[in-house]
Amino acid sequence: MKHTFILLLGAMLSLQGQAQDKQMQFQNTIKVEAGDSHADIIAKAAHVVPSPNQLAALQNEFIAFIHFGPNSFTRLEWGSGKEDPKVFDLKELDTDQWCEAMKAAGMKMVILTVKHHDGFVLWQSRYTKHGIMSTGFRNGKGDILKDLSESCRKYGLKLGVYLSPADLYHIEKPEGLYGNLSPYTKRTIPREVPGRPFANKTRFEFVVDDYNEYFLNQLFEILTEYGPIHEVWFDGAHPKRKGGQTYNYPAWKKLIKALAPDAVIFGREDVRWCGNEAGGTRSTEWNVIPYQANPDTMSNFADMTDKDLGSREQLYKAKYLHYQQAETNTSIREGWF
Repeated sequence: MKHTFILLLGAMLSLQGQAQDKQMQFQNTIKVEAGDSHADIIAKAAHVVPSPNQLAALQNEFIAFIHFGPNSFTRLEWGSGKEDPKVFDLKELDTDQWCEAMKAAGMKMVILTVKHHDGFVLWQSRYTKHGIMSTGFRNGKGDILKDLSESCRKYGLKLGVYLSPADLYHIEKPEGLYGNLSPYTKRTIPREVPGRPFANKTRFEFVVDDYNEYFLNQLFEILTEYGPIHEVWFDGAHPKRKGGQTYNYPAWKKLIKALAPDAVIFGREDVRWCGNEAGGTRSTEWNVIPYQANPDTMSNFADMTDKDLGSREQLYKAKYLHYQQAETNTSIREGWF
């Protein structure tokens, strides 16, 4: 009788555990309550799952990362923002060849640096002349992002864009927008430019300063005229700052989610940097990461470079548990360009 009672109790406890699991929802982010035990925290961690976009990004597995710009011709790793655009002396471009090689290698997506820290853009932007439009390439009519977008469709590759928040061109020129201490006012995105209408009639209103408006306008161009875009890559590096410039990431995020619903955002809550550019990760790379604030509403995301990010000991310290996979980037050359 004693043994029967123990077996029944065990069955009751097992059923109770199943009932608790059914009550706990699978989510991308789960809050840790003050009274949670270690067992509670691990149970919650087991219910933290990738979003559909994160899962699709995980399934990419192998991605091309192309850095191309003035530095390709100056042989500098970082530009100054003061370069004459004509230093970008491109004679020929065959993005079909790029994509054919990537496809043959088993890659599923390509990310192009459409603006690095120097501020030079590789597409026909309405909002600057510091870019491909001021070079001799195709008499100023060339558009590398357009060519690549068309080649990606042809070869069945996804397309991502690297758009640097830093912008030395706007820092260095006297009338530059970066850190110009402009007031935050209500702005309509995109800002209309005579003779260059948008086919996409979606409009946003954000309270932002001049540089954030500039950045949002360029995001709008990229996400509506070159898509679909599957990853937006934000670098955290800043060769120089000015005027206490801050970034209105909630506005950027809202625009990206609306215009590129299938995209993950690198450097923020979707995908994190692995912590080095050597192509290596930690010996154990957990994707459930502890946070001290809710990552879904955060604006600033620090690089995570510690050797241990997601062990149980780290999870026990969390206020929020969040799914955030690592992406490893490395160059096959001596530098990125």
